[in-house]
Amino acid sequence: LKLGKMSLGTELTFDGNPNLHLFSTGRSGEGKSWMGRHLAMQVPGVGGRVIAIDHSGDFVEAKPKQGWDPASMEIINVRDKQYRLNPFHMNEGETLGDMVDRVVDLVDSGIRLSSGQWAYLVDAITEGYEDGEMNSMSDLVDKVRDDARMNETAARLLPKIRSLGRLIPSGEKEIDWKANTPGITIVDLSKIRDRAAKRILTEMLLNSICDLRMNGAPGKDETPLVVLLDECQLLSFREGSQEVRILREGRKFGVFGWFATQWINDRNALSALGQAGLHIYFRPAEEDLHKTALKLAHGDRKRVPECEKRLSRLQVGQFMYASGQRLIVSSPI
Repeated sequence: LKLGKMSLGTELTFDGNPNLHLFSTGRSGEGKSWMGRHLAMQVPGVGGRVIAIDHSGDFVEAKPKQGWDPASMEIINVRDKQYRLNPFHMNEGETLGDMVDRVVDLVDSGIRLSSGQWAYLVDAITEGYEDGEMNSMSDLVDKVRDDARMNETAARLLPKIRSLGRLIPSGEKEIDWKANTPGITIVDLSKIRDRAAKRILTEMLLNSICDLRMNGAPGKDETPLVVLLDECQLLSFREGSQEVRILREGRKFGVFGWFATQWINDRNALSALGQAGLHIYFRPAEEDLHKTALKLAHGDRKRVPECEKRLSRLQVGQFMYASGQRLIVSSPI
């Protein structure tokens, strides 16, 4: 995959490394989204599939500008009532208790639950599932609404989760990811304003993708699958989350994560993203310059001033990365 070029025209490529996870960071407008689209556009040509979860609308809006082949691409709007995401579907190898814990943890990642609300949801989901009444997030909201008449915990929880029943799709049609067919799928989440719902929905989408490709034996002959996420600071990066699973185990299944964000401070996220095979740095915000330089210098404080200087001089579309002891600086894209 072609990343770009150096000032003398030397091609910068992303190859020769079995770890094709990628992390890019930099302030808004410096080129992260362009880079993501630039790389994604190349993937079908080398036999892979990209699933881009588009939080901002950059991928949908820029599609005509970058000349993507419409024949190999589809856009999924999850607000379309035909689609369904069922968090209560048990993944291969899961017990009922595993599934319930996963779903409650998922809800907690977007809506902080009290211990009482957590315990209530465990019982409510278990009971509803055993009665055959848990097939969508709206089913859970309906159950909480019914319980709210007599249960104080449910009454306090209902306002927190009401929007989930409306925003998480519960139609008749499962999403066909076409994971073994080269091409590009863009999942458009840009119209969803509720931050908690967007985070929960993203985790559910990742669970659907991972359930499809990462719950059996590794398939050596399967189509390489890239999961591309902009604004990855929205994700929880909790232990056991699907984004952490992709970074740790994805290579065995031909699944690779490409993550982008302006900045991220969460320790769990930084630890997980540290496993990416390539870290690309666009010009950071002024307040993040020193921290970015420290990472680029791999903790060598003697090299930090040089990294700061070079980062501060990056133009729009230019990026840096470390290759061993060398600092590679691209030409503007």
